[in-house]
Amino acid sequence: DQDHNLVTDRRRIATNYLSTWFLVDVMSIVPIDYTMAIINGTLQCSFELDGCNVETSQSGFGQYFKAMKMLRLVRLMKLLGLARLNRLMARYQDELFNLTQVLVFGKLVFVMLFVGHVFGCLFYYFSTHEWHTPEDQWLIERGLMVPWLVQQFGEDYENGDLGARYLAALYWSFSTMSTV
Repeated sequence: DQDHNLVTDRRRIATNYLSTWFLVDVMSIVPIDYTMAIINGTLQCSFELDGCNVETSQSGFGQYFKAMKMLRLVRLMKLLGLARLNRLMARYQDELFNLTQVLVFGKLVFVMLFVGHVFGCLFYYFSTHEWHTPEDQWLIERGLMVPWLVQQFGEDYENGDLGARYLAALYWSFSTMSTV
């Protein structure tokens, strides 16, 4: 609770959860791929071994529903816990006065690494083919635009080394954070 006491009352825990993270958790487990297939009328393709040759057109509603995937990112806020870490550091900073500068520097490095990781992952995620607009797709098909993933790793980038793709996105993230 607010006074840093351990709460063991199940009713209070449930009430707190229902009023804070419950809706986000429910939204994050919605099977978006199947829902999109139902909207596009291609659900039967999901159960075929080789798929099927049904043309899929993204409806306006489908694009908005696809954006709901972003709600999953809100769950990352749980992982952050930076506010708790900040309170914990403030509590022990007085006791570890001699290490104050080291702790402040350590917090800075940790936050920079975490933010760089998140930005790198977002950069990579939004660079994949499923986020190309129809205009981008038209330019790519005619060779007027080449996505950075294809430039760096070739047409078959999805089957390449994941570590190399992660490092490339992380490099972009830190380059952008340090120069912009």
